[in-house]
Formats: sequence, C-alpha cells, structure tokens
Amino acid sequence: MFAPMEAVDIIHTLFIITHGIAARNGRILPKGAIWGEDFIIEKADLVDRSCAAALSYASVACLSRDDFFAILASDVHVAEREAVQKASRWYHLRALIMRMGRDHAAKR
Repeated sequence: MFAPMEAVDIIHTLFIITHGIAARNGRILPKGAIWGEDFIIEKADLVDRSCAAALSYASVACLSRDDFFAILASDVHVAEREAVQKASRWYHLRALIMRMGRDHAAKR
C-alpha cells in the first residue's frame, strides 16, 4: 500500500495498480494500469526508470525481473519465452529511438 504522494520506485519491476490512482510521466494511472514492462530489456541503461507517485492510497501488484525470468525458464513456457524475446527487441528499439530523439532535441 502506498500513501498519497508516496513514490512507487522499485527497479527492474513490473507494476499493476490493483486499487487507487497514481501518476507517472504526467499521465494518470487508474486501477488496472501497468508500467515497468520494459524490465525485460537486457541493457539496464535503456530501461525507463521513471517512478510513479500515488495520488490516493494505492495498492500495486509487483513482479520482479528475476521472478519473471525464473517462471519463464520452465519448459512449459517455450512460446512465452519467444514472445518475451520479441517484445524485448521491440522495447530495446523503442528506447534507442527515444534516446536518439532526446539527444537530438538537446543539441538544438
């Protein structure tokens, strides 16, 4: 449970709001909102480390990167592993494009 204005800031973690409201990067995150999905990227410097702040009392479900990949390591999840690898490449590319945009804007 997070109190109003308390930071929700745990690195390498996927979050899902189960109760309450938070905000992150200027966006309102209602019940059911998810962030941190880029925790699957291997290069830690490309992961968005922006934290969220609770706007009301908020409960969040958390899944750490280590726990996620431990679950995924099971032989039962071969198709899911492939989907995660594909998603990881997408998030990696998106992060690189965002970085290039920020670097270009900073040079102006």
